This record gives sequence, structure tokens and C-alpha cells, in this order.
Amino acid sequence: MSQHDYSIANAGGAAVRSDINSALGAIQSSNSGSSAPSATAAGMFWLDTSADPYVLKIRDKGNNHWLTIGNVSDPGSDARMSVGTVLQIVTNSSNTPVSNGSGTGSTPVWVTVISASITPQTGNKVLIMADWPVGSAVYYAFTRIIRGSTVLNTGTQTGSQHEGVYTTQPHAGDIVNPYSVSFVDAAHGGDGATAITYTGQMSAQTGGNTVYAGRSSSTSVNAGCAGINITLMEIAA
Repeated sequence: MSQHDYSIANAGGAAVRSDINSALGAIQSSNSGSSAPSATAAGMFWLDTSADPYVLKIRDKGNNHWLTIGNVSDPGSDARMSVGTVLQIVTNSSNTPVSNGSGTGSTPVWVTVISASITPQTGNKVLIMADWPVGSAVYYAFTRIIRGSTVLNTGTQTGSQHEGVYTTQPHAGDIVNPYSVSFVDAAHGGDGATAITYTGQMSAQTGGNTVYAGRSSSTSVNAGCAGINITLMEIAA
């Protein structure tokens, strides 16, 4: 372990020199130790050696918490930080049912069910996970995930077909069908400073039909809302 309180006490020359060398040793080793340093500051590194592999952490800007950067092991040669470390997680949930509104003819009406934003670094990946119940009386429902205006989790639209994922068959009354999706976005274009917004959308098979997220299609009974959720994770590439 190499840690220091970063306070150089008044003493004789040899003692001061030893104290300074101890402080420099702590800096050199990123304050390594099996427990957190007692004297902390915003932006301070700590190499947590309590388990194998070691974990490199940094103190947050408010000097309140440790943020994990990644695992530190011996790969046998120079290499990058461990791939797959989760760097940040953003979640959003809603208990408010959503319907796709109304449209005309064969033109689908896409509506936002839920969205969340994350600020990933260049080169990292974003894992998107979303889920909500879908209710429909007599019409097919379609769902999709978009980044900005870019559709992510579907194939290319052909002719009048939806650019979305078919999620449910018609069920009248209080029946709902679960929808869930996960998608890894490696081309988000993030730069570590710009927020990237991901949105879950829903549509019926044609513009004049109605489908619901977060409730059944019944108009006589509100079957309630079984949560509408989206989670974003930035993953080290």
C-alpha cells in the first residue's frame, strides 16, 4: 500500500525529506491500497488492490464518491484497459400510458413512449435496453428504438412496410403483450461532451389505428400501467 495524508509536517530535514518521498510514492502508485485513502480530493486517483484484478477509481467533482474507471491486471504485454467495463448508467421510467394518436390512410404515426440521454466517450459503446407492455384491440403494433432520427433496431423499410418491429397480435379487452429490446450502439458519434438521446417509439399498422403502451386496449377498464422503462449503459470498448 502507498498512501499519504498529503500534509508535510514541520520537522528536521531528514524527516521532511522522508515525508515528501512518501507523498511522492503515493502519487506514483495512484494511492494504491486495499482501502480508500483517508485524505481525498476531487480528481484524485485510487488503485483499489482489495481484489484481483485491481480497480482504478477516480474521486468525483464533489469529492463525495469514487467512480470506477476500469480493471487493472497484467496482460503480459502493453494493452488497453479492460473491455466491457460499465462506465455509466442512465435510466428513465414512466407510469403514464401512451397511445399512438390518430393518423390517416396507410401512413403510420410514430409516437414517443420513453427516452433518455447519455454522454458517451468516443470509441465506447452504448447498450440500450427498453421494455413496456403493449395493448391493442384489433390492430398490429410496431415498436422501434431511434438515436436522434436514426432507426437502430430494424431492417430497411421496403415499400409501405413499417420500419419497425412487429410486437403484438390483436387482443381485445384487458390483455397486454410485453415488449422488450436490447441493442448495442457502436456508432453513436459521442465525444464525451455531447448528450446522445435514445427514444422508444410505437405505431399501429396504419395511421387510423390505435395501440397503447403501458395499458390494455380496454376503454371500460383501465388495466393500469406496468412500467415503461429505458436503461442506457456506456461500455468501455
